[in-house]
Amino acid sequence: YVASALNLLTKTLLEQGRQEEAEQLAEASIQIFKEAGVKPDSWTFNDARRNMADILVAQGKWGKALEIYTQIEHDLVTDLPTFEKYFSGNLNWAFAQFHTGNIEAAATISENIYKTKKNQVGEKHYETAEALGFLAATQVVTNDLKAALTNFRKSVPILVSRSRQSHGEQNSQAFRRQ
Repeated sequence: YVASALNLLTKTLLEQGRQEEAEQLAEASIQIFKEAGVKPDSWTFNDARRNMADILVAQGKWGKALEIYTQIEHDLVTDLPTFEKYFSGNLNWAFAQFHTGNIEAAATISENIYKTKKNQVGEKHYETAEALGFLAATQVVTNDLKAALTNFRKSVPILVSRSRQSHGEQNSQAFRRQ
């Protein structure tokens, strides 16, 4: 239970942009889970690992982050509902793929996130537009310029709007990808 409390504190520090402190707590949390014998397919253990990967993305340590996201996917292969519900919608995972040259994987992840968010919260929600904007960025790299332009035209107005549905929510996610 100490590891779970540390994991919550890690999230708080990460949201405050205190990456170095968050990283230390994430490492401690992961270590405690390991020493306690928590199974690798545990949601709580993978939540702590996801926090670490998100911290690494925020620090531009793309390869290390991707290793963790890949391990989470591997460890949850027998529990796809948990993976889909809690881990597959992480745009930081797509960022790690993108920055390590895995453009096709980044496009697939961002497109899946876009479709899911569109169904869950609507097309004008910040998170939906963010995923679509990132998909457009992958389309630029793959030279699908017509689709990229269309998707940028849909997403950018929402991303820069002050009156969007999720006005206060963007800060907690956006700093991770700076």
